[in-house]
Amino acid sequence: FQLEQKDLRPKHRPTYTSRITIRPTTSTAANKHYGPDYNSNNFKPGTCNHIITQDDLEPKKAFLPSLFAIKPKPTLTAPDDIRVRLAINGARQPGDSFSHTHAGTSDQPHRSAALAFTLADVAHRGVREKLQVINFDLPSAFINNNPLPRSATGGYQLFTRLPISPILPPEYSGQLAELTGAMNGIKQANHIFDQDLRDLYIANGYNPCPSSEYTFRKTSPTDQHDYLIVSMGVDDGEIITTSPTLLAEFQSMITTRYGQVDFITSRGMCGTRYTFHNDGSLSVDYGPYIRRVLDRVGMAHIEPTLTPSLANFFDPPTDTTPATQAEHKSFQQINGELIFILPARHDVRMEIVALCKRNSAPTVSDISKQHQVLRYLSGCPDIGITFSADPQDHPNGVEVGSTSDSAHNTDPTTGASQNAYTLTCGRPGAITSPFLAHSASDSTGGSLPLSPMEAEYTTLSMTAKQLVHYRQFAEDLGFPQTRPSVMLEDNDSAIKLANSPQIPARSRHINLRFHHIRREIQRKIIETRHQGTNDIASDGMTKVTSPSRFLYNRSILFPKIIEQLRN
Repeated sequence: FQLEQKDLRPKHRPTYTSRITIRPTTSTAANKHYGPDYNSNNFKPGTCNHIITQDDLEPKKAFLPSLFAIKPKPTLTAPDDIRVRLAINGARQPGDSFSHTHAGTSDQPHRSAALAFTLADVAHRGVREKLQVINFDLPSAFINNNPLPRSATGGYQLFTRLPISPILPPEYSGQLAELTGAMNGIKQANHIFDQDLRDLYIANGYNPCPSSEYTFRKTSPTDQHDYLIVSMGVDDGEIITTSPTLLAEFQSMITTRYGQVDFITSRGMCGTRYTFHNDGSLSVDYGPYIRRVLDRVGMAHIEPTLTPSLANFFDPPTDTTPATQAEHKSFQQINGELIFILPARHDVRMEIVALCKRNSAPTVSDISKQHQVLRYLSGCPDIGITFSADPQDHPNGVEVGSTSDSAHNTDPTTGASQNAYTLTCGRPGAITSPFLAHSASDSTGGSLPLSPMEAEYTTLSMTAKQLVHYRQFAEDLGFPQTRPSVMLEDNDSAIKLANSPQIPARSRHINLRFHHIRREIQRKIIETRHQGTNDIASDGMTKVTSPSRFLYNRSILFPKIIEQLRN
């Protein structure tokens, strides 16, 4: 049931505006009759039938503790809104009382790619003003919408005891209650909810993308160029659309199923922040999140550095003193927080990957290197990737391209190479950021490159796999790739090997799986082109450089960086 502010007793009225929501429960008699088609909306809130007694407990039962979770839920229409939700602690849920627990969400690289593709499409067609990017959150995600039949609990009766609280009516406070719906906290709740939302999309004509199953697309029946793309995030989502009709239809579909839902111009999703520029471009960054991390570790106002890398960042530690237990725990927590920002912070990808490899046994030197990264971020927390909406950057519509680079024998111990690539939407040389970047040491599956050419060739092959995937993703979203994707590479020998009709004798030791790039070239899926090292975007993610060189490479990754730093 729901309690509105007006329902609270004056003596216990909170000082904040709130909506308290508690999952209703049903009597044992009612529970015996419901099955997979049971609809909890059939039960009216506010009656004693929602409470059970000791006599109602069944032989096969499981008790799950509950507590009130207070969470700010600000929106444009209710900036001071605070929600109080009854959360269940599923940690003690029996293993045989749930099966599926996976909750599907679209990941940030695919959401970024969808933004880049749609901006390219509307820029090419000259209809940038039609594009809308909108977020929605389902506040009733776990309230009266998704039943929890015995078939989903392994036959268990799941129950809890409501908190003893003055904000609850006396007949509910401290009472036993059965869990009849997919409540927040039980193991299978997110899976039940995300499948419910997924089924709703599909039933209403939204097609899941085979290459990213939690991204859906629907085309307008009156104009094939108009579309609505929605990315799924369990109980919320992001809409990209050029059709007011499809948007109105989508909003009606969601509100009919889940009740009142706020649809707002997107300010970001899952920790990101969006900035819409006057020229139509869009930037994605993690500024607020990074500032919270820096504030938590006490480095918000520390003097920043120009680069994230020390001169010996990738060398063996100079001080091998093991970190204390507290330092070790903090080191791992910070690394986890840094991993979260990688989709939009390509400039620190190389360093963060290196730090994470030290998670199991960090030393004093490793902690110093982590502090170096944090000091760098403290000087530029708000920069991020920018996607162009300039028609000159997209003369042929949506075009997916790449850059790749490798630094041979960078690891003095193993001789491994440092590899990196970027994927971008736009013509070669477009003033736009990569929507995806990757940087890793020895990412060739254990095959140790014996020469710079071999390192570049294996990196080229690795890049081609991701390039083919995102070409397919673009086609799934309705942007067919009619031209070969251009792969920019700075090693002529690697390019010649990729385009050679035969494998030369001196290259036969290279693992055959890396030669798949030849097939893609023959099929005219990709086209390799040479670009000088000084101008290739991925060069900055393969080696430690001087501050001036690093800042130049960073400007290639973040074309709007001057404006972002100024703001």
